[in-house]
Amino acid sequence: MIHSLSESGRIRRHHETRQRIIASARQLVEAEGFQALSMHRVAAALAYTVGALYRYFPNKDALILALLGEAAEILHDELDEAQGRVRAYARRQQSFSAHDEVLLQILVGAVTYRALPERRPAMFEALSIRIADPKGVQGDDEVRAITPALAKPVQVWSRHFERAAELGVLQPGDSGHRTVALWSAVHGTMLMEKFAGLGLAAFDSKRLASSVSQTLLVGWGADTKQVKAMSDRAERLIRARTTRVIAN
Repeated sequence: MIHSLSESGRIRRHHETRQRIIASARQLVEAEGFQALSMHRVAAALAYTVGALYRYFPNKDALILALLGEAAEILHDELDEAQGRVRAYARRQQSFSAHDEVLLQILVGAVTYRALPERRPAMFEALSIRIADPKGVQGDDEVRAITPALAKPVQVWSRHFERAAELGVLQPGDSGHRTVALWSAVHGTMLMEKFAGLGLAAFDSKRLASSVSQTLLVGWGADTKQVKAMSDRAERLIRARTTRVIAN
């Protein structure tokens, strides 16, 4: 029993120290970007030796992977909070059908992701750039450890696609595939923002994301007018929230 309690305490302390290291790395990235992240700087911020950090993370790639897992958890929380906003909004509306609500849930997910760079820029960089870095660690224990976190946002979103097919809002189809297809399309439009900054109006990422989201949903069987109406509502719901967060 004594040995068991001692082992339990050691595991708890290891986890707590690991979380402190991740939190310090996140704060550094949020303040200065991923280019500033190094094991030496994280160690200095915590008054640890670099060697002590290596007992918890074998290299910087492993620490970055831990940040990726945290970023996926944050996206999951953002989507979960947005879902609650849609449910509350639907309850306040008269003559708001289940068809309207499920489309709004899907579109709010797309707008929530598109608003992430404004709300959580470092976490968006982790999800959008670092997670696709082919030079990252592949196939090791750290990758497997964050896989559930990466799957959670997809699961949240895909449930609405399943519901939409059950209600006849969309034609039957693979909800997971549709989730990733929509997510990928929205993400792709966000990469065009740099061109929009050069004065090329056709590359307006907000307009592009709205267009591709609506086009995909109509292609999967949704009513064009209903999709447009719910798209406008999704924009208003999430933009109002993002504006308040930035102001605060």
